[in-house]
Amino acid sequence: GMNRRITVKYCFLQGGYWTLAAVAMAFTTPLLEAKGFSGTEIGILSAVKYLAVLIFQMVLGSFADKHAEKVPLQRMLILMTFVNIIFSFLFYLTGHTMWMAMLTLIVFGMTIHCASPLVDSLSIQYMNHGVKMNYAISRACGSLCWAVFCVVVGLIADAFGANRILIFQIIVSFLFAFFAFNMDAVDFSKGRKKKEKTEDLASENSDTKCETGEVHSCFYLLKHFPKYSLFLLGLVFVFAAYNMNSTFLIDWI
Repeated sequence: GMNRRITVKYCFLQGGYWTLAAVAMAFTTPLLEAKGFSGTEIGILSAVKYLAVLIFQMVLGSFADKHAEKVPLQRMLILMTFVNIIFSFLFYLTGHTMWMAMLTLIVFGMTIHCASPLVDSLSIQYMNHGVKMNYAISRACGSLCWAVFCVVVGLIADAFGANRILIFQIIVSFLFAFFAFNMDAVDFSKGRKKKEKTEDLASENSDTKCETGEVHSCFYLLKHFPKYSLFLLGLVFVFAAYNMNSTFLIDWI
C-alpha cells in the first residue's frame, strides 16, 4: 500500500522548498530595490541569474544522473542549502554593491532554483524503487506554502524592511536542510531496472530508434522527440511571460 510516512516527510520537503522559493524567487525585486538598485540593474542581475541557472542545471542534472547511487540527492540538497545560507548572510550585510549582488544572485540561482528538479527527482527515485507515495498531494503542499509565505514574507518586508527577509531566508534554509536530512535513503536494489523502463519508452515511440539502457543528452532527446521539443518551446514563452510579470509587474502595482 501507500507509504504514508515517506509521503508526509516529502510533503514537508516540498513545503520547505517552496517556502524558501517564495523568499528567494518572488522577492528578489523588492529586496534589490530596498538596497538601491535601479530597474536596469535588476534586469541585468535577473538575466545573469537565469543564465547561471540554465548552465548549472545541465551540469547538476547530468551529475545527479551519473552518480545517483553514490551521491544521494538529499546530500546534494543539504550542501546547496548551506552555500545559500552563507551568501544570504553576506548579502544581508551588503548594500548597493553590483558585484556582490551578481555573485549572490548567481549562487541563489545555482542553489535554490536548481534545487527544484532535484526535489522532484527524489520522488521519482522513490517511486522507481519500490516506494508507493503520493506525489500530487506533496506538490500541493508546496504550492500552498508558496501562496501562504508570499503573503508572510510581504508582511515581514513591510514591517521590518526588505533586507530582513534574508534573515527569514536563512531560518527557512536551515529547516529545509533538516527536512532533506530527514528523508529516507532510496533503496536502489528494489524496483524495475533502468533498461526495462527505456525499452518501454522505445516501444511507445516505435517510429524512433531509441537506444536502450543509457542516460541520454538533452540534444538526443530534442532530436528524437520533436513533439516534446515543441512542448518545451511553448514552455519558453510561458516562462518569458512569467518572468516579466514576477520581475517587473511589481512596480506597477
